[in-house]
Amino acid sequence: MNVLALEAVHHTSLLQRAASPAFVGATARILPSQALAFVARGHVAGVLGPGEHVLDPRVIAFLGPIVQQRPGTAILGDDVFWVKMGVAESFQVGGALDPVLDPAVGEKVTPRLDARVSLVVSDPVRLIHGLAGKTDQGAVEQWVKAHLLRHALELAKQVPRLSELVAEAKLPERAQALGRAAAPGLAELGLGLTSAEIVAFVVPDHVASRLRLMGGTLTHYSDAPGPPSLGEGARVRTSRGSEWYSGRVGKVVENRAEIIWDVSGERSEVALAELEPEPAYPGAFTPGTRLLAQWPDGGFYPATVRVYNGTLYEVVWADGSTSWLGPGQVKMG
Repeated sequence: MNVLALEAVHHTSLLQRAASPAFVGATARILPSQALAFVARGHVAGVLGPGEHVLDPRVIAFLGPIVQQRPGTAILGDDVFWVKMGVAESFQVGGALDPVLDPAVGEKVTPRLDARVSLVVSDPVRLIHGLAGKTDQGAVEQWVKAHLLRHALELAKQVPRLSELVAEAKLPERAQALGRAAAPGLAELGLGLTSAEIVAFVVPDHVASRLRLMGGTLTHYSDAPGPPSLGEGARVRTSRGSEWYSGRVGKVVENRAEIIWDVSGERSEVALAELEPEPAYPGAFTPGTRLLAQWPDGGFYPATVRVYNGTLYEVVWADGSTSWLGPGQVKMG
């Protein structure tokens, strides 16, 4: 007897394609925590619930139109999916949120979401149709992560202060808000949200340390230092996507600054609102350090460090000219 079954121990995701076709006349053994969905021509023809079912088109009406004759046999539909029912599955959700420029921190910070949600299938038909043919085992997980992250981005925009966003005492409240926002979209896909937990909004260690020193939300932001005025020669940076670009101010006219960009020396105007003071990056050599730097001929000659932009050192040679060099191109004499 041909049997179509999936043991619970092997049912590892909410939606799982059957390992073999469903043959006409086979017996489907469906556990109480399962459903079996038959897909033909991109649509769910029908769903069988728990129990033992003989896959006979004369008995189960929706099977009749999806019988496909094959040499020596006949199968049902184009695909068959096992659906986990009534059993919650956990998903880890993470990703970068929008950068936050917090005056109390003094730099632009990109928090990362670290969250967990538990989901159950409420409607197998909606789930399969909603995935629009992307029914591999990772499709549900990818959709859920993208959906939750999208709502987390909107949630974070409503919290203007970084210390308020990352405060541990507020995480349960943020998780509830995230769950309420995401639930309708999940329901449209045939999923029910059973729990949502935000483990943390993760920030770089040095930012987390500063927030702890400030005592979370105890900082009086009206008294928090703003960015220093951007006068001629000030070191600044700006971001484009995930990339940072550094330079120094040539001059300031009203709400724009002329920036002399590192390495290239090119000049361009940038709105002051898009600039921030460049942080003091920890480097092996501080400005003013006398060392040996590599000349284009490969030799090392005396020079002085002017600045470190987090990637390259600008050094000044004895004749007053400058070069941008990598960490491997400078050393103590």
